[in-house]
Amino acid sequence: MASRRTRSRPSDPAGPDARVRALFAAPSAEFVARRDALARELAAERSPAAAHVRRLRRPPLAAWLLNALARERPEVLAAVLDAGDRLRQAQARAVRGDGGALREAAAALHERIGDALEEV
Repeated sequence: MASRRTRSRPSDPAGPDARVRALFAAPSAEFVARRDALARELAAERSPAAAHVRRLRRPPLAAWLLNALARERPEVLAAVLDAGDRLRQAQARAVRGDGGALREAAAALHERIGDALEEV
């Protein structure tokens, strides 16, 4: 018997999903106040999402930064990830006895992370 798939309806642009995305896009320092306000709003609307929103935790700063870069400056995030790949490759070469590029790759990664912090 073939399974029957239900079509998902498009999300309401102002619905809980959009408001939760906006919550995670807001500055990290404002997360708790905004979360609590959204939970109260959803509770007033008698939305079952209110309890879920109340349990959301502020993301670690590093996760918030990566998410902000992915949304706002994907090219900067790509540069950080590329520098991380180069560092992993240099570490693998260092284990095999060729450590010449390791210091340079580590410095490049730190520089890209510094650049990323300035962007957000």
